[in-house]
Amino acid sequence: MKDSTFVETIRIADGDPQLIGYHQQRLRRTILEAFGSETHIDLRQILSPRFISGNCTAAAPHDTLKCRIVYSTEIRQIEILPYTPKEIRSLRIVCGEDIDYHLKKSDRSDLTRLASLRGDCDEIIISRNGGIITDTSYSNLVFVTVDRQLLTPSDPLLKGVMRQSLLDSGVIKEARLTCTDIISGENITHAVMINAMLPLDLSRAIPIDRIKT
Repeated sequence: MKDSTFVETIRIADGDPQLIGYHQQRLRRTILEAFGSETHIDLRQILSPRFISGNCTAAAPHDTLKCRIVYSTEIRQIEILPYTPKEIRSLRIVCGEDIDYHLKKSDRSDLTRLASLRGDCDEIIISRNGGIITDTSYSNLVFVTVDRQLLTPSDPLLKGVMRQSLLDSGVIKEARLTCTDIISGENITHAVMINAMLPLDLSRAIPIDRIKT
């Protein structure tokens, strides 16, 4: 993967990078797998308060910021921009059998291709391996059950930092979920999108009847 680049997208709230330890761990694992080497990149050192304040001139200091770091064995680019989440009201399940995104690549062409199949929905849910639920095109998922359990698919495309943080804290649990589990509505009531920029927020939950196939 000599010419490959990867991305860490870090949420900055009130000037403070969130989940920075999880991002550092994933960056280290990615470089080790992709290039076979350890890394000297230290995200905490790079994203100092002075660096953040000096590179977010398009936003007020208290705004939620999106820091996008592109890297290979070295940092290639850093952008810090204001962040406003997309409003997602409906989802469509699409099949992505051949997709591999276990490393957070900057090349998202396969995900973009699948996202184009959303039709009249706002976003997609990607299934693989005969109908096993994974992620959306840019987030992990949490499903709310009738007895208010919070389940995340055990077969995600990408093991996101927010997902891992919620698993570690015991807020969510892994479960192998199928398309049938979702669309039947027998046990699942809502879906919630999570990623580094989207903390778990049940007010954004999407009712199961807004998930199409």
